[in-house]
Amino acid sequence: MAYDYRVIDVDQHLEHAPKVWAPYVPEEYRSLVTETVWGIGMGHVYDLWINMQAGRCRPMDIRPLAEPPHEISPGAHGDYKDRLREMDLDGISATLLYCGTPVGGELPKIKHTAGREAYLALIRGFNDWLSDFCAPCPERLFGVALIPGTNVDDAIAELRRVRKLPGIKCVVNLGFPSGQGKLTADDDPFWAEALNLGMPITIHGSVNGPWWARGIADWTKREFALWNIGRIDSVTGGPLCAAELIISGLFDRFPELMFSISECGASWVPYFMCNMDHYYYKHRYWGGFTELKHAPSEYIRRGHLQFNTIFDPAAIRLRDEIGLGNINYSSDFPHVASDWPESQKGINAMLDGAPLEVRDAILWKNAARWLHL
Repeated sequence: MAYDYRVIDVDQHLEHAPKVWAPYVPEEYRSLVTETVWGIGMGHVYDLWINMQAGRCRPMDIRPLAEPPHEISPGAHGDYKDRLREMDLDGISATLLYCGTPVGGELPKIKHTAGREAYLALIRGFNDWLSDFCAPCPERLFGVALIPGTNVDDAIAELRRVRKLPGIKCVVNLGFPSGQGKLTADDDPFWAEALNLGMPITIHGSVNGPWWARGIADWTKREFALWNIGRIDSVTGGPLCAAELIISGLFDRFPELMFSISECGASWVPYFMCNMDHYYYKHRYWGGFTELKHAPSEYIRRGHLQFNTIFDPAAIRLRDEIGLGNINYSSDFPHVASDWPESQKGINAMLDGAPLEVRDAILWKNAARWLHL
């Protein structure tokens, strides 16, 4: 019997301490999980519980701690039953589950400091733990497996492996599959295999650009707070990543390929489409880009990219220009952007006055189509 979905959240995180999945890592590499300081490199923000502030918006709720509160913070401890209770409290039918901020931040460093084999072993260990976490309730918990950014053979091998793991519903790339900092034809065998296996692909923020190159290590508390107060989700690199996917000619080579881009919002998309169409014809020659079969904006109209909104009322008003089928809902729980445990208030405010078919498309139907539910 099919599950009765009402809200599919396409972006939640498991902010558990890495020690919980250390047993899934071969013993020779386990110390990298148990002894490494798995922070986010945001030294000035560390006493703000890094990014785990869902449900704590008042001044008296935000209390400095010596270490991340993995044992008490929502979304950072417990098993699948605890996550289901947190979802039920928030009115969420099902969710994609990404790795936590420290995991995504530290794994690329380990690739450079400990080497390829250690890096791959840790990725496999995390993916195996994620599978066990989601497998007891696969109709509601959709694991997002990590794909290494070393070379295309490694990426394809892990793609094929996680495709067989229970509870894994899609994959996210830790950089482009070939291990390069830009999208090239060397990545094509991975995209082809993902299509062959029917495995959905998501990008969290970006896999290129300043967000990845510069990082946020020297941000202060004020900058981190300002980023969230003045949050235009495109600051995580969504537009730059979307531009590279389109301008590279990827969708001419793979007309059936679709990406979901998390934490980027959507109300910027109409402006982005106009800008791409204008500047592509000005810069594609000296930039060395292959001539596209269509105007850049056409690839968005054709549904190759889905954009995830946390709270973006403007995107709802602009839905006809963005494409109704290109907008998903996400909460980013348990991060500071989340409205948990009152996400329904934000959802209703964002979709105020929208027809039922618009609500259903954004809240669950678009995600269900992308995830092959």
